[in-house]
Amino acid sequence: MAYARQLDGSVGTHNIATRSHQANTSPMRQLLTALLFALPALGFGITPTLADGDAAAGASVFNRCAACHQVGAGAGNGVGPHLNGLFSRPIAGVPDYDYSSALSQRAGAIWNPQLMTDYIADPGSFIGERSRMPAQRLRPDQVANLIAYLQSL
Repeated sequence: MAYARQLDGSVGTHNIATRSHQANTSPMRQLLTALLFALPALGFGITPTLADGDAAAGASVFNRCAACHQVGAGAGNGVGPHLNGLFSRPIAGVPDYDYSSALSQRAGAIWNPQLMTDYIADPGSFIGERSRMPAQRLRPDQVANLIAYLQSL
C-alpha cells in the first residue's frame, strides 16, 4: 500500500502492485507486445536486405544447391540448369535445358534478386504448380548471402 495525495487535497491509499499490473495489461500494450514477438517470426522486422549479402558465406549456402545446379567455368546443366549469369538472363532462359511448362510460361521476365528470393522460398507457388526444385528453408541472411554469391558469378 502507498499513500497518495488526491486532487481534492486529501490523502488516500492505493495498491501500487495492482496499479502497475493494470497498466501493463491494457489492450493496446498487449497488442504491441504480441506484434513485437510475432512480426520477426512472420518475416518482418529487422532483417538483412539482399544488398547486405556476403558472397563468401553464400558459397557455403550454395552447397545445398550444388546437388542439382552447377556454377563456374565449365558449368553445365544437370538436374537443374547452370546458374552462371543468372541475374542477366530471362526466366527459363538456359538453352538446351528442359524447363517445366509452368516455368516456361514465366519466360521473358529477367531474374532479379526479389524473383529469386520468391522462387527459393516456395518454387511451387512461384510457378503455379509442383516444382522439381524443393522449397529451401533458408533464413533471410542465408538468402541474401546466396544471392550475393550468385550475383558474383
